[in-house]
Amino acid sequence: MTIVSRFLSGLLVFPWCASVFGQCVISTQLANDSGCGAADTGTFGVTTTGGTAPYSIVLDRHSLNLNMWVTEMTVTNDADGNLYGNFNLYATDQLRVTVTDALGCTATRTNSFQACAHVGSFVGTSNDLCTGMSIVKWQAVGTNCQPSWMLTHTLIIDGTPVGTVSSTCTFDGTWYTITAQEFSNGTHSINFVSGTSCMGNVTECWDQTNFTASNPYSGDCGVNFQVRAALDGALPSGTLMSDALRSANLIPTGQPYTALGYTFVGSPTNVTIASSLLTVTGNDAIEDWVVVELRSATTPATVVYSKPALLQRDGDVIDTDGN
Repeated sequence: MTIVSRFLSGLLVFPWCASVFGQCVISTQLANDSGCGAADTGTFGVTTTGGTAPYSIVLDRHSLNLNMWVTEMTVTNDADGNLYGNFNLYATDQLRVTVTDALGCTATRTNSFQACAHVGSFVGTSNDLCTGMSIVKWQAVGTNCQPSWMLTHTLIIDGTPVGTVSSTCTFDGTWYTITAQEFSNGTHSINFVSGTSCMGNVTECWDQTNFTASNPYSGDCGVNFQVRAALDGALPSGTLMSDALRSANLIPTGQPYTALGYTFVGSPTNVTIASSLLTVTGNDAIEDWVVVELRSATTPATVVYSKPALLQRDGDVIDTDGN
């Protein structure tokens, strides 16, 4: 079969099939959305008129990243030449459909649109033990770009623009850290308004990233250190002290030392613990109350600061908030 197509007087003459079956009368329409859909997924629809069933349909997209046409979908033996579905919208600026009927007659349609890149971020938090606030770091994900291109973007925190990334954050080559703000416990969001695009004629569409800051160590300022100890009478052997006091409900929820005549230095005296701490069993079960004193290096008899604390069966001394 031979298909001939030519221009006459500037007008396109539709292809004819040189066969006993007659002329090719086939056309196709292509509709698609553009912009940033969820995860860079676009939708399309192909409608074919005329021709002889069954049809073969080939959907191609033009990738700006690869600078070439990529076959997205091929369907053979289609009954009506109509097709609907999804296509990869990421950095795609053209969509092309080619429909061929049973006689070899072909119709093609190409749509062009603004390319976009669906971009998100990965958020990690760390805790500031002194303020009880969370420090937020993040990385850009979903692009082929170097992270430094984000420096021109406007940072949006909890729906409010706070300035460009370069003016509000520090960048260590991988992570961005907000330098002017720490996050209180609860749910927060980060988003961006694109500055320059790293892929040229591509619109960046940013996902809002939600995260929860949860720092249980609020207000733990000053000198922080780790202490381990053991009570001789409670540790006749092995590495775990006896759980007898807790099991017998003999450990009070309030510190007992003020009533015994001890005077704390710099620490409140009405210190109590949550009763749930006394229900913990195993290695971290509470063994007893203790007093921790910070003394002067030059005059060891001088107590600079003292506070009540809790001793666990494995020897860890913890704060009364469970830290």
